[in-house]
Amino acid sequence: MRTGLMAAMVLGTCLLSSRPLCAGLYNTAEPMEGPVATELGAKPLGFSQFEDTLSTVMGIGVEPPLGSKQSDSPQRKHYLARRDELSALLRAGRITVQQRVDLSAYLIRLRQYEQAIQVLEPIAAQERQNFMLFANLATAHQLIGRLDRAIAYLQQVKDLWPKTWPDIAKEQLAWLRTVEKYHLELVKLRYRELAGASSGRAKHPEKLDDLFHEKGPVRFVAESGQYEAGKIAAAERAKLPADALAVVQQLVLWFPDDTRLYWLLGELYNANGDVGAATKIFDDCIGNVRRFSAADLRAHRLVVQETKPADAGAIVDPASVGIATPAGNSTTSSTLPDWLPDGRQLVVVGGIAFLVIVLLGYFQIRELRRRRRTG
Repeated sequence: MRTGLMAAMVLGTCLLSSRPLCAGLYNTAEPMEGPVATELGAKPLGFSQFEDTLSTVMGIGVEPPLGSKQSDSPQRKHYLARRDELSALLRAGRITVQQRVDLSAYLIRLRQYEQAIQVLEPIAAQERQNFMLFANLATAHQLIGRLDRAIAYLQQVKDLWPKTWPDIAKEQLAWLRTVEKYHLELVKLRYRELAGASSGRAKHPEKLDDLFHEKGPVRFVAESGQYEAGKIAAAERAKLPADALAVVQQLVLWFPDDTRLYWLLGELYNANGDVGAATKIFDDCIGNVRRFSAADLRAHRLVVQETKPADAGAIVDPASVGIATPAGNSTTSSTLPDWLPDGRQLVVVGGIAFLVIVLLGYFQIRELRRRRRTG
């Protein structure tokens, strides 16, 4: 009940937002999905909220099997309806440029990437200054596997990034630009990896993306030089930007099926001391849905699983880790055991126990009186 109420409040807040923009996958008709930009930097989502958002986003692209009793999620039904409405406008020749961008976003979330490209490419030459259009084109090509085309479009996004944009605050626009920079870097890394494999060099598809390499490759090891739960060496902390956690959260929400990105997010949570979140992500990566079997991932999962429950929620000082965790938006998992009842349960259990004690006392007194009368 409490979880459902919180989810409804979050959804309501999003729906009332004055700037309903999906970063990276631009759709001006839908609420923003991801960290919130402020004057002090991007604020990562709390882990529970992030999990709920990721689950919702993934569900949009999942079509129930034929013949099954499973139905489309409410969000998927909404996206299908909006796709059909805008597609009708496209066929009638009455669609605006922004509606084309929005339609492409609906199609991408529904995993209809080629259709999204067909909606946008006919007008790309006339819309050279529309960064949203080129960003969505890049995302569609990336998800199909055309990384060279994705890089070309993302470079255009970088080159024509606006100083201002209608209905987008300057803090939000700056945040989007930061994440788009890492988006471009990610696609370049994957493209070089693919080119290396095609030229006969060793391929390493099961390694972490070295996304934050400005100060050298980041190794997620402790001062001991070994991987440890909830720890990272000071020299490695210094290589991580303050908004690393928020950046990768946003990238995962853009590309929810990308397990290597999701794994990187888990490593950042562990570096931030949130062993509970890291454990959950590592379990998801290896589980039946994603089935990712990287050797390092399996080894790291064993390390965090061996951590005592009392230590699982410990979190280091965010300032010392180099990852932003603003006040009021903690990503730390609860350290309380799962069996411990909450406050309302304690009240109910206590009330029942009190009634039982009263009844037992009453029957005991009645029995004593009965014996006195018969004695």
